[in-house]
Amino acid sequence: MVFQAFVAHHKDYQKDKEFEDKVKNSELQVQRYMKSKSEGARKVLEKMGGGTDSGLVQQVFASWREVWLDAKNEAEIEAKIHADGCKLASFKGRTKDSGMSALDRSKYHLEQGMLLRIWAAWRLDTRMEASLRTYHAKIEAKRGQLVGVQHMFRRFAQELEGSFRANQDSSRDLRDGPPPGRRISKMDSQERRLSKGEGTTSLPDITKPSSGRLQEVKPSSGRLVKPGTPGGGKVRTPK
Repeated sequence: MVFQAFVAHHKDYQKDKEFEDKVKNSELQVQRYMKSKSEGARKVLEKMGGGTDSGLVQQVFASWREVWLDAKNEAEIEAKIHADGCKLASFKGRTKDSGMSALDRSKYHLEQGMLLRIWAAWRLDTRMEASLRTYHAKIEAKRGQLVGVQHMFRRFAQELEGSFRANQDSSRDLRDGPPPGRRISKMDSQERRLSKGEGTTSLPDITKPSSGRLQEVKPSSGRLVKPGTPGGGKVRTPK
C-alpha cells in the first residue's frame, strides 16, 4: 500500500510538473511576443489590459449593485413582513378584545339571568310563605269558631237536657202527689201551676188589653168578646 501511494504521488507530481512547464512556456511565449512587437502592439496590449480593468470595475459595480438591490429587496420584504406582523398583531389584539368583550357580555348576561332566577325563586317562596301564614291564621280562626260553636251547642244541649230532666222531675212529682203528711191547698196548687220555674215561660195576662182587640173571656161560654161591645156584638171563638 505504501508503494501504491508512492506511485500515485509520483504520477500526480509528474502531471503538476507538466502543467507548470506548459504555463512557463506560455509566459515565455508572451514575453517573446511582447518583445518582438512594435510600440503599436504594446499600446494595443495596454488597451486590452485597461479594458480588462474597466470590465473588472464594471463587474464589481454590477455585483455591488446586485448585492445592494438584494439588500434593498430584503429590507423591503422585512419591512413588509414587519408591517404584516404588526397588522396581524393588531388584528389579533382586536379579535382578542372583541372576543373577550363578547365573553364578558355573555358572562354578564349569564350572571344577570342567574340573579333573576334566584330573585324570582325567592319572591315565589316569600309569597308562598306569606300565603301559608295568612291562610293558616284564617283556618285557625275558623277552627276556633267551629270549636266555639261546638261548645255552644254542647252547652245548649246540656242546658236543654237539664231543663228537660227538671221538667220530668217536676211532672213526676206532680203525678206522685204531695208527700205524706202534707195537704196541698187550692191556693198552693194554683201558685205552683202559675209559678215560673227553670225552663218554663210565663204566658201573658189575657185579662190585660195588649193590642186593643181582645179584652176578656167569659168562663161560661169560653168565647172572646171584642172591646166596645158590651155583652153583645160580634163574638168569635178561638180555634
